Amino acid sequence: MSNFRAHLEMGQTFILRRHALRVVGAVLLREYDEEDKRDYFWEEWQLAGAGSDDAWLEFDHYSGDVHLSIPAYFTEPIDPRHLRKDARLRMTDAAGRPCQIWVREVGRAQVSRALGKCRAWATTGKPVHYADLDCTVGVGKELQLSVEWYQGGESRVYSQLKLSRAELRAVFGQSFQFRVGPVGSNIFSNLGTGGKIVATLAALGIGTAVIAGLSNSDRCDPLEDDNCVQQQDGNYRYVYGGGGSGGGK
Repeated sequence: MSNFRAHLEMGQTFILRRHALRVVGAVLLREYDEEDKRDYFWEEWQLAGAGSDDAWLEFDHYSGDVHLSIPAYFTEPIDPRHLRKDARLRMTDAAGRPCQIWVREVGRAQVSRALGKCRAWATTGKPVHYADLDCTVGVGKELQLSVEWYQGGESRVYSQLKLSRAELRAVFGQSFQFRVGPVGSNIFSNLGTGGKIVATLAALGIGTAVIAGLSNSDRCDPLEDDNCVQQQDGNYRYVYGGGGSGGGK
């Protein structure tokens, strides 16, 4: 049986620009792979603040991938229970932009543990259906999406912003080791508790040091605007090169 590896604390707070964010809950998810005959685990930590209580830090125990997941909205519902791997979909986001979606993966997991005051339906033993999607917005902007359905809840779609190993090393230092796999490993083992979540979000490029080289018109914050996407260089820019209204966060 695995356990939480990101040693965050319920109620832990930090300031991101003008917003105070707070850790309010976490779920540890388990998926059994019939082909591999083994369990796979990942954890999701819920953050409240910035006008929303539905942002999440996600840590994959097997791959070591770290994502910040923020809500994304479409005019049509997306239910992972009815999706099939490799399916192609045409959708429209809340800003009215056409989206081409490829279903990269679908699966069914189970809540192994739950902490804090996260989703009321995220209780131990409950099933979770999910799908990982690749989304092309408009004329070629690429996004990674995840959609989840919890029993007793509703489907929710998230835009996933991935931290690269280079981004993590830039924050944690040269001594940082990207530890994955064995139960009990902790990707934040080199930081004190107070700095873990701050460093994680700084690694996402949200801090002013990372975006200092961008022009004012290109600057954006993925927690504040769903038109804000991560480019290949790791920086965050608006989808069309400038600020704009659209779907929520």
